[in-house]
Amino acid sequence: METVVVTPEGTLLGGACLQVHTPLPILGRTLVLQPGCTLRSFLRMFVHYPILQELSEFLPDWVAEASQSPEQGCSCPEVAQLVLGKTNELLGFPPPPRVEQFLWLRGIAPEHTAQWQAQGGEERMATALANVEVRFIPATLLLDIPLVLGALKHTVLGNVNHELMCTSRFTLFEVVDGLAWEFSFRGGTQQCSLGV
Repeated sequence: METVVVTPEGTLLGGACLQVHTPLPILGRTLVLQPGCTLRSFLRMFVHYPILQELSEFLPDWVAEASQSPEQGCSCPEVAQLVLGKTNELLGFPPPPRVEQFLWLRGIAPEHTAQWQAQGGEERMATALANVEVRFIPATLLLDIPLVLGALKHTVLGNVNHELMCTSRFTLFEVVDGLAWEFSFRGGTQQCSLGV
């Protein structure tokens, strides 16, 4: 299976580790993150390949906002590792039965990183430990936290007590789309304000 590699500097590398100049033809390739990748790597990628910003209406605003951040040191003590994972959810109500798949971004608290690293950085363990909600943490505090791709969490009929963690692959498009969705929540509040 063909892969595309994201470097910490935000460069895309294709076959034979050659730099990609046109990212659209490789959107369906399996994505691999080089060690040291962070959300800043993706910020750099969106700046280097501006056509990728056109894949979501949320990306240009996030790129503009995140570009105003300091060049380094954008992290917070509550999160030691970011995990981008997938959930496959089999739903039966309301009928008809359906499967929904979505990506999510969560953090691993510092007290759980040793446990994850003891498992060899295993993606299923990273997914299980990723329970810090980062949606309401400002992007300026997430840019320099290490990012890994997690596993696929399979849930049947909402039974979270019997989730199955599976190894999975992520395409470049899935990751861009999933991050764009997460970025769409930036700047929100933890309370929902409903107008009547």
